[in-house]
Amino acid sequence: MNMRRRELCKSIVTLSTSLVVCKTNSKEQSDSGGIKISSPQNVLFFGSSHNASEMFLRAIRYLNTHGGGDLYVPSGEYSFDDTVYITINTRITIITASNSLFIKKTDSDLFSIEATITGSMRILGHGEFIYNGPKTNKAACVRFKNQTKGRGIASSSFEINGRMRIRKGRYEWKYGLYLENTRDTIIQGIQIDGLSSELHRSKQIGIYSVSNDSPSVSWTICNVQLNDLYIGFYFECNHVPGIEGLKIINCDIVGVATGISYVNNTKYFPPQIEIIGCHINGYDDLISINKSLSIHIVSCLLYRSGSKGGFIRFTGVQDVTINSVSFAIIDVKTDVPGIVLDGRLSTSAFVRVDNCHYWAYHKKSPFISLLGDIKTISLGLSTKDSYGKWIDTVNLSSPKSNVSIDTETIALTKHDYGDLIGCDLECKEGVLNLSDVVIGPTFISSDVPIKKLVSGKINKRYILIMKDKANFSDDINILNIEEFPKGKSIIEIVCVGDDYYCI
Repeated sequence: MNMRRRELCKSIVTLSTSLVVCKTNSKEQSDSGGIKISSPQNVLFFGSSHNASEMFLRAIRYLNTHGGGDLYVPSGEYSFDDTVYITINTRITIITASNSLFIKKTDSDLFSIEATITGSMRILGHGEFIYNGPKTNKAACVRFKNQTKGRGIASSSFEINGRMRIRKGRYEWKYGLYLENTRDTIIQGIQIDGLSSELHRSKQIGIYSVSNDSPSVSWTICNVQLNDLYIGFYFECNHVPGIEGLKIINCDIVGVATGISYVNNTKYFPPQIEIIGCHINGYDDLISINKSLSIHIVSCLLYRSGSKGGFIRFTGVQDVTINSVSFAIIDVKTDVPGIVLDGRLSTSAFVRVDNCHYWAYHKKSPFISLLGDIKTISLGLSTKDSYGKWIDTVNLSSPKSNVSIDTETIALTKHDYGDLIGCDLECKEGVLNLSDVVIGPTFISSDVPIKKLVSGKINKRYILIMKDKANFSDDINILNIEEFPKGKSIIEIVCVGDDYYCI
């Protein structure tokens, strides 16, 4: 009898405590300013994992109509026969458990989400997204689009964060992530695997982003692993402003044609592309960027095979830093430049290359190839083991004086003769133009006395070696020309502005 009384008392106490807690929780919710508080929803409450397309559509629709929230996906296999397509106007998070497998069996997107100005999507956790459908040229694992048009400012954003894997089955996705007009994007920790071999190269693009109708600003991409793809990251700008504020940090991009491709189709130059601490191994231009400002590539390791392009290709870029980057050729047949700087369609300017090494294994390609109009490029404190030139200026249309070499830290060789040293100049009508002189001796030929020197750089020294009876007139703009002995064939001068001094 006493035992029964004790158990009854315990039950009464437990019930009372529960009522107090419920009352307290109810009070807390009533004091929360009208905000509805709810725990994460389990996706299995909305259907069967064998018909995951319909189940996820119901779950996301439920969250969207109830103010947003979290959707939990337990471990297990989820079979998708159709696309989960929905427009959202709330903040929704999908949380994937370890060993949760999303298997797409048909040729279409897995998720296709459009967000209004207030909508945003996050995918977190450790799930795997597998393409097990037929060969495709359109299917994306996740397609996310911001509906904002024109110059409207949207708060919609996209985030995928965690050790998730987007991978091939029998065939590969066309796109791992397809993002349109997104902003405040975070991509962290994920892995994307394509299907590639020596005979059948991958056609997959790991992360594809395009700005068509609105700015796409503020990107953080870090700790991403991309394997065996056609292109790792592809960014395309068709809107002003476009994709900018782009930070790619500590990513491994392996077995690709191109690691990072940035294509700007507008007249606007989007600012800030930061590529830091990345490893890229591929067989075409590893980094390709056109028409952008403020580009910094720092502490990266680049491996190359293949015979097309270079390691890094810039077209119409300005304000560029390449620092502490190693370039390594890994194939016997590969012989490509380290950096191709192209100014033929749009001027490239203000490029700084420092603290780099070019593992070329005695190949003949130059470290830097200049094409077209290049304004100001400087090279310092770098090394190489090639038989090529440091900088190839054969196709440079602007003056060579735009090239600056730190001769204290750059070891020039005989291969640089004619590009950086040993310049031949012909004096026309008595005016000697020094704009094509980089460093070293300059060989002068002239049929008439030299009356004037032009286009020298202030504080720069020039060693002029006279050929073919070349000589100076008495009124030339060398202020102490009277100290130059008649008949002497070598003179060293320094530029002090419009005038020069013999040294």
